[in-house]
Amino acid sequence: MTTLYYDSGFILGLKGFVGAIVGGLAIYPLAAAGAVLVGAVESFASFWASAYRDIIVFMLIIPILFWRSVVNPHAEDGIE
Repeated sequence: MTTLYYDSGFILGLKGFVGAIVGGLAIYPLAAAGAVLVGAVESFASFWASAYRDIIVFMLIIPILFWRSVVNPHAEDGIE
């Protein structure tokens, strides 16, 4: 039996945000694909390390944001 708690919506929203970050935050089909990827990672994490599944899902943000910052470097403020 699955129960919902008062903070379940918050966790689902955070996982949706992770999916949007994986998708690039701009294009809807990529965000949907990112959400599917997050769901797949969460299902595998639930099977292999159920106590750490949320941590594993939220750790996806770090390599994705690092990769995006390396691929698309921004100009420094004040330098033109």
